[in-house]
Amino acid sequence: MENGKTISSDLVRKWIDGTADKEEREAVAEWASQSEYLEKKLISDKMVYLASLSAEAGSKDGSKSSRVRRIIYWTMTAAASVAIVLSLFLFYSEVNKGRELSAVNISVPVGQMSRLKLSDGTEVWLNSNSQLDVVDGHRGDRIVALKGEAFFEVAKDTEHPFIVRCGDRSVKVLGTSFNVTSYSPDNFSVTLFTGSVEMTDALNDYCCTLAPGEQIDFVDGHYVRNIDSGYDSYGWKGGKQSFADASLETIMRRVGDYFGVSIEFQEESMKLLRCTCAFHSGNSLENILDIICMAYDDNIKYVISEDRTTVTLEYRNTNTNI
Repeated sequence: MENGKTISSDLVRKWIDGTADKEEREAVAEWASQSEYLEKKLISDKMVYLASLSAEAGSKDGSKSSRVRRIIYWTMTAAASVAIVLSLFLFYSEVNKGRELSAVNISVPVGQMSRLKLSDGTEVWLNSNSQLDVVDGHRGDRIVALKGEAFFEVAKDTEHPFIVRCGDRSVKVLGTSFNVTSYSPDNFSVTLFTGSVEMTDALNDYCCTLAPGEQIDFVDGHYVRNIDSGYDSYGWKGGKQSFADASLETIMRRVGDYFGVSIEFQEESMKLLRCTCAFHSGNSLENILDIICMAYDDNIKYVISEDRTTVTLEYRNTNTNI
């Protein structure tokens, strides 16, 4: 199969509704095999379609609203399929050009995650509200630029280091697995799971090498190694955000990053409040905030701005002392 193979959204729709013939089904299967993400998305759309049929069958009168729902569903599915086809086609065709590669932009919307496999065998998990630019250095280095959060399982290549650029910072490896958070210059961390990484900050004239199990965070303008923030920097790959005795500031920073919202505190002292909690990444902003407030016995509350760009945390009772 040629890299970057693409198919029409109509063919995807036919596969989903069962009207595709054998040749068409094989074409869709071959296209989807390009990535695990495509395979899962295709199966997910099929399940949604089957569920819509069940719901429609339960309608007594075959009403107009039921037909409208199907039209809306197909409109959404077709649009999503076109977007996936275009993004994956660009990604695979450009990445496999090797050293002739120009910048390729891969963005993950708020509330979603994506898994990608680069042409060198490196696997990348991109978290919500993240962006990855894949390029190839003129000296043969494997280079990506990240804004947001990503987990990397880097394919070993001793002749071509793998470099993650985050503004003025860079993380250099040969073959290893690690997590990078870089939503902003002041929100940066690297957690190493296997192998070895070298982190360099040109702006702050800082360089360090991490060993497995080590983490480095940029805190209040300086770097802190082996910090235990209480956040599970590996678990988010499975769609779950977990915190163990973490500060409210740490938890809310993650919520802000995930949903792309600003976080404000009624009082500075609230940032130091600690708790243990967990929630699934697919939950709504309100649902996650409810879980966090419950972890503090509902002694805190939240206010979401009308334009949904800011979340403010307040004490439910001004005399509360948690």
